[in-house]
This record gives sequence, C-alpha cells and structure tokens, in this order.
Amino acid sequence: MAIKEVLPRLRRERGLTQEELARRLYITRQAVSRWERGETSPGIDMTKLIARELDVPVTELLEMPEHYCQSCGMMFTGPDQ
Repeated sequence: MAIKEVLPRLRRERGLTQEELARRLYITRQAVSRWERGETSPGIDMTKLIARELDVPVTELLEMPEHYCQSCGMMFTGPDQ
C-alpha cells in the first residue's frame, strides 16, 4: 500500500487527528492532508519521524516488503537461495 493509504489508517488506529499528528511532527495539518490524499509524499527524514511517532517500522510506510532489511534495504534470503 502507498503512504496515502497507510498513513490515515495508522493515524486513526492511534486516535489521532491530522491536526494532532501535525503538531507532534512540527508541521502543518495541510501537509498531513496532502500526504493522505497522495498529492505529495514526505521525504525520508520526515518518514522516519512519522514512523517513530506512530511506532511502526519505516518499511510499513515505504511499501517495502517484510523480507527486506529495514537498516540497509537488502533482501533477506534463506539458506536455500
């Protein structure tokens, strides 16, 4: 899923409004709204802050499959691969 689909779901699950999330991130409510509508996307540094604030791995916001390393982006492989 894209951040425009993931962000509103995670925000609502935590009982936050766009205004409350924006305040925690020191940005405007309009910025959060634009991300959630898919008009713009947050940069990587802001994505890290969002992940920290929502207590999720960055990979959940970046559409990265779970079999990728969150630190380096390399794909995990099993012993038979």
